[in-house]
Amino acid sequence: MKHRSLYSDAHLFVAAIRILENQLLRAPNIDELCRMLSVSIEKGNLIARKLLELNIVKKISGGYETRFLIENHVKIEEIPKDETEDEISKEIKKFIDGKADYAKKAALIKAENEKKKKELFASINIQLKKT
Repeated sequence: MKHRSLYSDAHLFVAAIRILENQLLRAPNIDELCRMLSVSIEKGNLIARKLLELNIVKKISGGYETRFLIENHVKIEEIPKDETEDEISKEIKKFIDGKADYAKKAALIKAENEKKKKELFASINIQLKKT
């Protein structure tokens, strides 16, 4: 899945749950859902977490894995349809911007240290010439 909105991802996730429930005759786990949707486990978990917060799906944890069921698919319509950039992309941009700011600060500190170093050597040189 590309940069689709949460609205679209929610519809696909719920549809995948329905299809897999029909095929497997049980509630699907996150691995099966991610395979069906061709997304990474991280992206699948992100979508699942958001849908859990919105009470659209519910998870059943037991034994060795967690399975997902549809709780209230009608709530998908409450999600804004125009949101095109997902949270991961926003966080990546924020991280990259933070790294750029950090690099600028590091360059300023390095320049200040070089200036102080030159001033120190100059003052030591002046003191040595006096003696």
